Amino acid sequence: MPTRRLSHSQSAFNLRSRRKVGDDRFGRMQTAKVKAKDMVSSAKEKVKEGSAKAQGKAGEATARTHGEKEMAKEEARAKKEQASADKHQEKAEHRADAATGHHGGTHHVPLTGTHGHRGAAAADPAYPTSAGT
Repeated sequence: MPTRRLSHSQSAFNLRSRRKVGDDRFGRMQTAKVKAKDMVSSAKEKVKEGSAKAQGKAGEATARTHGEKEMAKEEARAKKEQASADKHQEKAEHRADAATGHHGGTHHVPLTGTHGHRGAAAADPAYPTSAGT
């Protein structure tokens, strides 16, 4: 038996009707945004760790005593741990922002004020009315 071809609108309707509850594109987009932000945080951490490692090696090279070398190693280790802590803090903020629905700031127009309108032309003294003359 030959299969019947569906029009584009019919196939789109069938796809929409088969979607599960809660399977919305917005949720998946939020997840993608969170993942992208997490990747940026991880990249920042790697850069900070690399700079801490380089500074530690430079500190060890310029150190004259054993104590100074140990101090340089300890500073590098502390900077790496701080970078890791910063990454985890940023990731937690990304999850919190996604959960509360913050989408990058305010994009709304305030509901008070003139909204860019100056009112009637008669109220502006630069435009005299013909009724007063």
